Amino acid sequence: MIDLSTEDVMPLSKAAKKYPGGGKHVSQLHRYRQSDTPLECVLVGGVWMTSVEAMHRHVEKLTASRIGRQLPGSDFSATLRQQKAEQELAAAGI
Repeated sequence: MIDLSTEDVMPLSKAAKKYPGGGKHVSQLHRYRQSDTPLECVLVGGVWMTSVEAMHRHVEKLTASRIGRQLPGSDFSATLRQQKAEQELAAAGI
């Protein structure tokens, strides 16, 4: 699930250009949103939005479903949250 307090969301039209593997057409992201391994999205003011972290989680889920197991060390979003927390603690002098 997208954490709006820690992830920067963007419209699917912008996310389509940043999708891992060279980008996609926005219609492909709408299909991903409704697939068996859905792309996490939120509806904000009538606009479907996602985040870079959600796109990475989606790629990880797709890969895991294709190979039949979770990839080792593939928790991309947890790593980003940890890095952000460490930066905030360092900035606070803790």
